[in-house]
Amino acid sequence: MPPVHEGVREPVTTNICAMELLGAQVWHYWLAVPLTVATVATVVKLVAGYVQKVVSPRYPKR
Repeated sequence: MPPVHEGVREPVTTNICAMELLGAQVWHYWLAVPLTVATVATVVKLVAGYVQKVVSPRYPKR
């Protein structure tokens, strides 16, 4: 019998249904799609805003 340390619990083993596990993986996978799209859109908007507010006034139209 392994030594028992104070405050450490034994690992809990549960039976996870295969469909629940598959659902968790599918949800996790599709969660990445909107996060990636939002991140790319934010970076593009940030760069466009920088060009509009900082770079454009340096080179005014003639």
